[in-house]
Amino acid sequence: STLLVGSLALQMGPFVWLSNVSVDDPLTRHVISRFYPQIYLCAYPLAAASVRRLLTLLRPARVCGGGWAAAAAGGLLCACLAVRLPGQDQSSNYIVRGYAESVLKGMPEGAVLVTQGDTPMYASRYLSAVEGLRGDVRMVEVDML
Repeated sequence: STLLVGSLALQMGPFVWLSNVSVDDPLTRHVISRFYPQIYLCAYPLAAASVRRLLTLLRPARVCGGGWAAAAAGGLLCACLAVRLPGQDQSSNYIVRGYAESVLKGMPEGAVLVTQGDTPMYASRYLSAVEGLRGDVRMVEVDML
């Protein structure tokens, strides 16, 4: 119980504090939706620890066989992943790429692009460095100034 409350407080406290942003902008809303599942990084290990503890309690009573229980726990973990994974697949999501392309294509030749935040900076740098889009545009992160 203390472990659960402590873990949730440790995970949710900074998340809630850092997510105090306006969700009127579609790009911001998308970025927040991508980071929301981080709570599962805390929840799944807690669930595994709970199953392990339950198996430890049941083992002396010989309520169920160790191999069967381990297989059931593994199956439960796989079921959780199978349910959640399709909703997290972002392989066909091109919102950030389209945004960065629009910004870079609209810049005059030899311009300096000043960005704020990781998403626009990394997307613009990727398109410029890897795909060769607008190599003449220089990019500066506002926090680096």
